[in-house]
Amino acid sequence: MRPLRLSVIALSAALLTARTLLAQSDPQLRQAVALAQDGNRDSALVLVRAVQAAADQSTPRYAEALYTAGILSTDPDSMRRMLQQVVVEQSLSAWADDALLRLAQLDYAGGNLPAATRDLERLRTDFPRSDVFAAAAFWAARTYFDAHQERLGCEWVGMGLARAADGSPTIRDQLQTFARRCSATALAEGSAKAPAGAPRDTVVLVSAGTVDSGRVTRDTADSGRGTRDTVPVSRPLTLDSQPSTQPESRVPRPESVFRVQVIAAGTRDQANDAVARLRALGYDAVIAEEGGFLKVRAGGFTSRSDAAAAQRRLAKDFPGAFIVKDQ
Repeated sequence: MRPLRLSVIALSAALLTARTLLAQSDPQLRQAVALAQDGNRDSALVLVRAVQAAADQSTPRYAEALYTAGILSTDPDSMRRMLQQVVVEQSLSAWADDALLRLAQLDYAGGNLPAATRDLERLRTDFPRSDVFAAAAFWAARTYFDAHQERLGCEWVGMGLARAADGSPTIRDQLQTFARRCSATALAEGSAKAPAGAPRDTVVLVSAGTVDSGRVTRDTADSGRGTRDTVPVSRPLTLDSQPSTQPESRVPRPESVFRVQVIAAGTRDQANDAVARLRALGYDAVIAEEGGFLKVRAGGFTSRSDAAAAQRRLAKDFPGAFIVKDQ
């Protein structure tokens, strides 16, 4: 039991730097994550449990608290139980796919490769549009290769590379490393089996100063933070129940536009909060509706270096901020 516990502790510590944990949208849960990063894990868990106790079990806040409590736990049984609760009891929440991926990592850390592959194959079928699909592909490939099932490992590498836009540059590099073990034919067959990702054409552009009384509308003004652009909008999204009254604008956009994603919110209130915080920092915001999430992104930069500079600044307020490239 001791080797497993050590593996779980190491896994739990590693997850504190993962995007999906650091992108917590609830302010108190963000505070808990910061406490854990500073080594105050016990205090962090107390705060998370207080949020969990105060939240209605039917709300996204409860699911987020349950997920966070599971990730912060260093006890393998507690971690597993809470992650399974998220997957089973909160299956419609924004955290269910992340929890399933963490269960797979937990099974891998414990040496239970069949259970890890079952978790990952379930993520493939139940959450095919998940934005953690590329990360899941890496772990599935790693698990199948360790189990000496090269064909299935290469299939997942091909699927992961086809969905590489879902992952970080590190994930893409790791998949490319695994790809060296596979033939071009195997990779092509895997790529053809990749489920379609979330649509990337539904966005709302929000300039600094556009948020008022809980409502977000589109604006094409230049805020001075990077180069703004107007992108095609197929289904205008607002952060309240009223339809947008702004006319749609369809003009060409630059070939490459970089943004900084700060959270993947599960509710409109969470997205609204993030937009307001970006406004206070002087940034425009893009809200992309993808895979059931409201992904809040800052700026519209024509170079990765400009986006990287913004990401470094925003990481102080949004520790999980990372750069994305518009497709």
